[in-house]
Amino acid sequence: GRTKQWFPATVIQYDRKKNSIKLSYEDDEDRWHTLDLHHADMKPELMTPDYEGTLDKKKNRFRILSLALPGAGIARKFGDESDVHAEEGKSFPPIPPELPSNRLPKEVWSTNVLRMWFLQDRNFHRPIADLRLQVICEKANETALHRACADLLTELVYDSTLETSYQASVCQLASHMETSCLGFAFRFHGFDDKLLVLFREIFSVFVSFRGSSGLPKTIQSGRFDACLELLKRKYTNRGTTASSLSN
Repeated sequence: GRTKQWFPATVIQYDRKKNSIKLSYEDDEDRWHTLDLHHADMKPELMTPDYEGTLDKKKNRFRILSLALPGAGIARKFGDESDVHAEEGKSFPPIPPELPSNRLPKEVWSTNVLRMWFLQDRNFHRPIADLRLQVICEKANETALHRACADLLTELVYDSTLETSYQASVCQLASHMETSCLGFAFRFHGFDDKLLVLFREIFSVFVSFRGSSGLPKTIQSGRFDACLELLKRKYTNRGTTASSLSN
């Protein structure tokens, strides 16, 4: 059968009366092609990157790779030296066009407690989700001792849920916890079927420290000293010197 190939080209002219476009090819002369789609049907939400259509009564196919910004002219022109100059650092590369609103996350919920966005996965429309949680603590970063205790708490939670996190990673579920200047930041992402199960497992260990005078039952014997030693080595590797208050 016939071999099908894609040839890069840039639209340099449009004839509204004939509903045709003039394409500039990289290693060939400019050619006119008739659009099978009428200009009245070329709506902005349709003309986006990765859109595919036909030309010349379905004899040729085309795919949109990029769009020029309004009033910016051609996004990329083949046959000149602009790309070479950009690679050599003599000029700026062309700025890609801004994504249309239908390609950006849509905010579906916004309160002081919860902000939620929705964006359809673009890889086979997989049912995946991304859950992020910010736990704000009043004295999270007040002193070096407070920050060291927060880092130690993170190490203890990570160590206690290591087996659970590994089993979840086999099912393409991932989690992450870190300290910040405001408190603690959590992220859970992957297939949404068991995402909340992983969240409950890890977050329950975190809240088990609340109001406890000693270590909660979720922390196994001997793990506190091991996590403390690990944290000290991390500080040493970073070149951090602890003050007498947090020693």
